[in-house]
Amino acid sequence: MFEKAVTQSYNQQDATLEILVMLAGSFLLGCILCWLIRSYRSRNSSYINGAQNNDTSTAVETHSPSSRLRNNDTSEPIIGNTTSKPRAVTAPSPSRSSYATPRTDDLTKIDGITSKLQEQLKQNGISSFTDLRDANKENHSLSSLLNIDSKVVDTWPHQASLAAKGDWKKLTEYQDFTRRSLEAHHSSSKKENSLSSNKDDLKKIEGIGPRIEEILNKQGIYTFKTLRKTDRDTLKSYLTNADKRFSAHETESWPHQAGMAEKGQWEELKIYQEFIDEEDHSGQENPVISLTTKHAPANSPFGKVTNITQGDDLKKIEGIGPSIEALLQQNGLTSFEKLKDAKFELLIKILESAGPQFRMHDPKSWPEQAQIAFDGDWRKLSDFQDLLQGNNK
Repeated sequence: MFEKAVTQSYNQQDATLEILVMLAGSFLLGCILCWLIRSYRSRNSSYINGAQNNDTSTAVETHSPSSRLRNNDTSEPIIGNTTSKPRAVTAPSPSRSSYATPRTDDLTKIDGITSKLQEQLKQNGISSFTDLRDANKENHSLSSLLNIDSKVVDTWPHQASLAAKGDWKKLTEYQDFTRRSLEAHHSSSKKENSLSSNKDDLKKIEGIGPRIEEILNKQGIYTFKTLRKTDRDTLKSYLTNADKRFSAHETESWPHQAGMAEKGQWEELKIYQEFIDEEDHSGQENPVISLTTKHAPANSPFGKVTNITQGDDLKKIEGIGPSIEALLQQNGLTSFEKLKDAKFELLIKILESAGPQFRMHDPKSWPEQAQIAFDGDWRKLSDFQDLLQGNNK
């Protein structure tokens, strides 16, 4: 059967025709195969897109308020339906802001800022730690803006700077420091006010008169205790710097006297003051009568004084301290009435006879001051003494 075909010989024309037929058949088969593949892909793509659209619509329906009210769990199949609804697609949560400092901060974390002040700051565009930190740089006067004391807001920018960095540890340490400083300041002020309201009468110390007492008060010395703890050189410098006339005053015994006065040892203080006077009067040809004597000299123009503890407080006269008061009392000048009538020459004589430490005092204004004190016009006396002090500076 095939014997003839196998042994048959082909010419060139027949061979070429067969080759062309085979190529055409191959091309046709290739086209059919490409069409089939393209059709399959198109059908598959349509199916996937339809499924995705179905999922998206289901997800939207599931997340709608009405759907949530109707079904608690949309992943369960509906009764009577053979197909199950696809599970709801959960929308991704929004990503958090990556900014280090939020636009609005809790400014009450700053010491001194209350809720009311925070609202005022926010109304003026300061709503974050960064805004508060840069307020001064932007020429904002926080004290005038909030109508409060500038000392209150001095620490706010630094606190806000630490808060903006999130350095809460350093912020806490800084706030503790400022609180301690503020408490120490208040404590010091209260202590000073307490001392000034409960001050001792430093004029009880031998050598201290009203003017010197005022000088000591200005240096914070209000009590016997403080005077006792102050050394004599410091006391001397206070007097010299305030008024050079007081540079000759001896301050060596003041701390010791103050110690006895602090303990209420008034008898011992009196004896010690008498000893001081005796030391000052030793070696004088005509020493003044001892302070222990309670009677005036026989030639006193004011007569005999039976008790020098009775009478007016002559230390209220500028220039008269405890020693001079006792000296005047010993010579019969125990009241403002008698002192106002005393002659200037007599007062000079009394001071000169008492020793060199009394000769430096000028009694010229004493009778005039005594007259004002005798009239009871203490306001006028204070003004007059201020005038004397101003003239002596």
